[in-house]
Formats: sequence, C-alpha cells, structure tokens
Amino acid sequence: MFNTYKGSLAWRRKVAARSRPDYERIMRLTVRHAEQEGPSGGLAGDPVHHAGGGGQTLRQDFAGPNGKRPRQAEKLVTNARRAWAVVRRLHPEHFDEKVPNPWIGVEMEIRTKGTKPAATRDQAYAFAWGCVERGVPEVGAAAVICFEWLQRPENVLAGYVRWPEYRSAQYPTMIRVEHHKTRKMVLHPLEETQGSDGLLFYAEAEEILAKVPRRGIPIVLRQYQDGTTALGTA
Repeated sequence: MFNTYKGSLAWRRKVAARSRPDYERIMRLTVRHAEQEGPSGGLAGDPVHHAGGGGQTLRQDFAGPNGKRPRQAEKLVTNARRAWAVVRRLHPEHFDEKVPNPWIGVEMEIRTKGTKPAATRDQAYAFAWGCVERGVPEVGAAAVICFEWLQRPENVLAGYVRWPEYRSAQYPTMIRVEHHKTRKMVLHPLEETQGSDGLLFYAEAEEILAKVPRRGIPIVLRQYQDGTTALGTA
C-alpha cells in the first residue's frame, strides 16, 4: 500500500520533498512493527481489505526503547490514513467496500506539546559571522536570508535566491524573494527610498552577503576542492 502511495500523483503533489524522508521513515517503522506483531495485528501478512481492525492496536503499541512515542504514533495514523484513502481510490478492487478506512477515528493520546523557540536575531547573526570566520560565508548567508526574508532553507539551498534578483539594475533597492505559501515572487525593499537619509533595513545581512563569493547565479553555492560548484542540495 505504501509503495503504491509513493508512486501516486497525490504523493508527488501533496508531500513536499523536505517531508518525504520523514514520511518514509514512519512507513518503515509502521511496516516493521506490523511484521513483528504478525497476523494478530490485523495488518501483516493479510490482503489490504482484511486490515480493518489494526489501526488502533498499532497506534497504541507504537513505542521505542524509551517508551511510548505519541508524536510518532500521530504521524503513523495520519500517514496511513492518507495512504489508504489514495490507494483505495486508485485500486478499489483490492479493498472490501464494506470496510471503511480503519485509520479514521483512531483515538490519539492527549499530550502536552512542546514548543520550538525561534532563533533570536543575536543567535542568527552570531552563527552567520562564525561561518564567515570559518571560511564558509555562504552558510552564514543562508542563515540570514532565512531569518530576515522568511525563506525556507531548502529553497535557499536549491538556488531560489539569486544574485541577479538582489539589487538588480532594474530594482537597485530591492531583493526578489518567494512567498512560499502563495508561490508568488515579490520585490522586497532593502532601504528607505523616500527622502535622502538612505536608511538600510538589513545593513548587517548585506554585510554578510558582501562576504559571499559570486560563484554563479544562486547566492548560496557549495564549492568543492576541485573548484567546481553545486547547489547546496546536491
């Protein structure tokens, strides 16, 4: 079922590249756990249409060496529910129409969710200047681009932020960045253009960018020992 799901259009369009490794990890854990449980789990060794009762049991038993793993169990249920729905729509002949999606309505444990504090400006720039001092200014540039212009790391590493769109001849006071949720590229101001004070909004960020060698069109490029360059995701 999971293999078929990963080959579907729903997977390619709905699951971001950055999320796929984690989805696949959860799939492997799910299958491994089901195989350990055997037929009593209602999932291993049976045709898909016989797997109607295993969702709750599998969620309850999902644990690691340090005990219960409620967040992993939540991912398990969400992932399996979506995979079941997609594959059933694509291959209804392998499913019993009388058996509903067993992952709908699986009870979740009530848990206190921790918060992930955002990096402070001081932390972002301490990291960036440390990268400059260690001879990898492009890494520091990636950090401040993400911090100041709310870009996703994978977009920066994939070359979405480019030198020709930073203070270009046509827009010398702007940088062009993507709004990830809307997929729109927008011009973002870098300085005050009204009056004559010339206030820079991101003076320190631009100091970091000034340290980055222009190795190609993307601002962030890796350089190898043989002098070749590549995107950060290579």
